[in-house]
Amino acid sequence: MAKKTKKEKTIETRKSEIRLTTSDLKEMLGKFLASDLKRGWTEDFIDEDTKEVVTIDRYEIIENKGKLIDQDLLARIQFYITSGDIKEVEVSNQSRQATLVKKQWLNIWSVTVSILRKKRRFLLYAHSIDMANEVIKDFIELNYDSSFEILSAKMHPNAVILTDKIKSALVEQTEDDSRPNLYYQIDVNVVYEYANTYTFIIEAKDVDSAMIVINHWIYNHLKKDQEDTEKEIEFTSTVASAVTIPCFRVIEQEFSAAYLDKSIGEK
Repeated sequence: MAKKTKKEKTIETRKSEIRLTTSDLKEMLGKFLASDLKRGWTEDFIDEDTKEVVTIDRYEIIENKGKLIDQDLLARIQFYITSGDIKEVEVSNQSRQATLVKKQWLNIWSVTVSILRKKRRFLLYAHSIDMANEVIKDFIELNYDSSFEILSAKMHPNAVILTDKIKSALVEQTEDDSRPNLYYQIDVNVVYEYANTYTFIIEAKDVDSAMIVINHWIYNHLKKDQEDTEKEIEFTSTVASAVTIPCFRVIEQEFSAAYLDKSIGEK
């Protein structure tokens, strides 16, 4: 007697997702909301300054995305379609409830790339791994004529990149393009009214010279936030840790800023 085989589980991915936007209730039933279900309407109010009637659009979320459209939800959708508050609904054969957070502030990322048969690590500014990948692809396509592969990407949260101008001038005169530069990553404990820890990434000949630049940055940073401009800024700074990290090149923040006008992946 043949053994019954277990029913194979269907693996759902974005590749097997089917989405459609429809006003047909029959097509909605049993599907999932592909985006937040909103009803919209307009309201008029009088501008107190100009005394003119101003019309504004108002929205209300009825259900969050990923919700199964059962008979109860379908009846509510039908009511709002009849009233004109909803015209169409985007539905999917899959329940997708999570939402990717799109941050707009920039962190430091180190991205390792294989190019010209060598590993190169770049430091750049990005708000996500997707943006980091887009920035490095853009930069390499513009500056190199070889095929390349992105090997890894790592975020350095709340890190600050500083430049030792004296050391940088020496490097520009003697730089060997075949050898990645070594940068220091230094965690500094700062006590000023309260304790705080900062992470700096800086190219310098040693930790002592790096700390000269770092202390100057800390002073200006604290001074900027000080309301009383006459008050003396006195703080203590101690090195919590200091390690060297390989860096072939720093991609300027201005290069990444172009990607802040539009979130990566938006169409």
